[in-house]
Amino acid sequence: MLKTILAILGALVFAALIWHYGPAAVWNAASQANALLLATALACLLLLTLVKGLRLHALLQHTGTIKKREALAVFSFGQLTNQGITTALGEVAKGALLKRIHGFSFSKSMGVILLERGYDFLFTVFFAAIALAALRPDSLPFLGAALAIVFFGVAAAAFAPSKWFTFLKRWTKVYESAAKFRQGIKSLSPKTLAYALALSAIAWLFEGLGNQLIFSALGIQLPLLTVLGITSAGLIVGFATAIPGGIGSREATMVLLYSAVGVAAPVVIAQALLYRIGVTGVSLAAYVAAGKK
Repeated sequence: MLKTILAILGALVFAALIWHYGPAAVWNAASQANALLLATALACLLLLTLVKGLRLHALLQHTGTIKKREALAVFSFGQLTNQGITTALGEVAKGALLKRIHGFSFSKSMGVILLERGYDFLFTVFFAAIALAALRPDSLPFLGAALAIVFFGVAAAAFAPSKWFTFLKRWTKVYESAAKFRQGIKSLSPKTLAYALALSAIAWLFEGLGNQLIFSALGIQLPLLTVLGITSAGLIVGFATAIPGGIGSREATMVLLYSAVGVAAPVVIAQALLYRIGVTGVSLAAYVAAGKK
């Protein structure tokens, strides 16, 4: 029930943003987009999906047997469901699919999936910090300290003695997630972890290029790091609000931050809509294509 209420609230926030800045202005921005640049952005989103599918395949190799095509189908399914439900539930759905269709242990699969999310979390925080530092240079010392705490925390969660985390037992779900994350790390070789890290970096490059090209199609030229940073900040807020798909909260954050670099709100909203449509379409196409026997 709560998730439904949050989804409705998120959709209302998104609708309110469109209404406030003018549906006609948003439509005009979207309808004048350069078709060739949009197609190139769509290709980047497709490559992003393929690379993350390869990363999932690499991380699952020590857990069971799965083909690259099947791993892509599982990842695409998770990416698709994350557009309509919370990220946490979307990842659980991926674990359930791996167990039901491919015979993987649900617990071990969730360990790998949490590790996968850990990679994305590190890159998201890193790029968001870069964007905030560019917008507020005076915050650089604070952001540097925050980044150090985050990276140290993730490293500790992965490699510190398990007795360090006994205090988390009072929060059962958090403790279980931490245990599965550690299980995922320990089941993999350093070579596999490094390979997955490299694939994550490539995926984030395509994430940034895809968003940047959508802005270019709308007539707005922005540095890649700016786009990556603000996109990352929107993802963090969307996740923190627990609104399914981060709808509304992500867009409100992007409108606020992009306005600081001179991008008009209707253009930001049009970009966000085109991005969501693109990710949903690519995820669905990849899932259908990869799922065929």
